[in-house]
Amino acid sequence: MRRRILTALVCISICSYGQEVLTPVSFEKVNLSDTFWSSRMRIQKETLVPVAFERTQEAVEDLRRTAAVLRGENTPLPSSSRF
Repeated sequence: MRRRILTALVCISICSYGQEVLTPVSFEKVNLSDTFWSSRMRIQKETLVPVAFERTQEAVEDLRRTAAVLRGENTPLPSSSRF
């Protein structure tokens, strides 16, 4: 086991020798402007994110109804299944 760990550490140090160190950057400072990623990010923004929000609305409403029932409020029961 020690030999494997030592081998992995040696391999990592050899593989990373001479390479630049990456510096963490805040997400807000990242700007993808190339044609490959910009088109995919646009699709995410215009299509996938709205669909995801739409599909979670029913689940959120069910959670609110469940919480109301557990508090003893006289409200409609949550749906039996989303699927």
